[in-house]
Amino acid sequence: MYQNLIKDYVKKLTVQDINNFCNKKNITLKEGEAEIIYKYIKKDWEKLLSGSYMEVFLDVKDKVSKSTYEKLIYYYKRYIKK
Repeated sequence: MYQNLIKDYVKKLTVQDINNFCNKKNITLKEGEAEIIYKYIKKDWEKLLSGSYMEVFLDVKDKVSKSTYEKLIYYYKRYIKK
């Protein structure tokens, strides 16, 4: 059930949603990082939801700043528990 709700949410997700979340969490993104995060969420949301995040995050690591990467890991681990 939750998976279908999340699937529907991901379908509607926008780059602006990524920017809004990051702004609320005081994450300063460099140019293009929101699009990168968006792309990976859209493509790999099932892996992320299943807890198989390292493959995805290792791929993202070289595409975003160190600060952004660390905050992504932090918030992923925080929210995946919920």
